[in-house]
Amino acid sequence: MGEEAKTASARRISAVSDGLARPKEKAGLRDIIDVSGERGGAFDDALLNCAVGERIIYHIGEHCAGAHRVAARKAYEKGLVTLSLKKRAKNRFEYIAIKIAEAV
Repeated sequence: MGEEAKTASARRISAVSDGLARPKEKAGLRDIIDVSGERGGAFDDALLNCAVGERIIYHIGEHCAGAHRVAARKAYEKGLVTLSLKKRAKNRFEYIAIKIAEAV
């Protein structure tokens, strides 16, 4: 694993197990919120408690799946997030929701 990947991994927090506590801030934004291994409902909790511009990893794998796939899609359809992905390794991706608006 490269130095940059190790640093990124070290900055990730768990939204549920850390109770969405604010970690050390950088440029006014929290580090990446990783709910990929958390129970259903963790995506919605993270979305409510994060600021515009913050990123939520909702699944890691070959295909978009997991407990948070539907919640991420619904947030996208409501215009709350934009969806993205980042390649980690061959056939392994991080599926990411980036918050672009607050819920009204």
